[in-house]
Amino acid sequence: MYKHIFKKPINLNAVRLKGIILVDFGAPSNVDELRDFLINMHNRNPTESELKNVMKKYELSGGSPIRNKIQGLRKMLEEEVGGAVDYAFLYNKPYLKDIIDFDIKAGIKNIIVLPLFTFYSRKTAFDIERNVSHYRDVAQIEIGPEASNIECVSDLWGKKLKSDLDKLDEPAVVFTAHSIPVSTDGSAEYARSFYKFAEKISFFIKNRNYLAGFQNTHNGWLGPSIYDLPIGRHTDVVVVPLSFLLTNMEVLYDLDVEYSQHLRKMGYRYIRSGPPDDSRELARCLASSLFLTF
Repeated sequence: MYKHIFKKPINLNAVRLKGIILVDFGAPSNVDELRDFLINMHNRNPTESELKNVMKKYELSGGSPIRNKIQGLRKMLEEEVGGAVDYAFLYNKPYLKDIIDFDIKAGIKNIIVLPLFTFYSRKTAFDIERNVSHYRDVAQIEIGPEASNIECVSDLWGKKLKSDLDKLDEPAVVFTAHSIPVSTDGSAEYARSFYKFAEKISFFIKNRNYLAGFQNTHNGWLGPSIYDLPIGRHTDVVVVPLSFLLTNMEVLYDLDVEYSQHLRKMGYRYIRSGPPDDSRELARCLASSLFLTF
């Protein structure tokens, strides 16, 4: 488990002297990169069936937009903080450890890693620390909090969701997060963070009548599944994928394709709200988090 090292406010001049790295899971663009991505994420070789199934999702949804999104966010964050910002991935190139190594060789000895994940996961935390730990003796590396612990992030979700809801007549609101095995260390904390974050957004939009569930559920994983939620007598269903700050395959395929098809068969209209992606508002929010006490 990693610790957040932010103990005092960081001033603007200090930030300009630091290396800032945005980090996400990854964005494979071909079958070889996808194989490496799955190996690195699951610590095992995928079966050919698994590989074909995931590749099919990429092809049907037009591929992962994460690389373009994170590059756009990187550029905006540079403008907000007035200093250089890099991006890296945990499970495919450019790897986080390689970007840290590059910064250190370039003479940058103070590095801030900003995870683009909403909720705390022990696996993700371990994988970030594994990339960072080799360099702790030669650099001061600070790891930012998950997005659910940055106040302005919930406001971003709330503003976007309120704008979408104002156009509709009494829609159902479904907050969703990617499921993880119940047996995973920290799964209860992960679930609590999800429900607490959904509750914060519901207060912002002044709507307590929402549903919350998990996508990609399996036997022995966190539930309930979004497929089992009681939508009720609504025409429109607004789905809010809270796990991610950047649109990825779990959004484009698992929600926009599979879940939307399920809702249409049930007679509902599927509408997705968010994520914030490479918006100016998110860049400003992340920049402001660099100057707060955590």
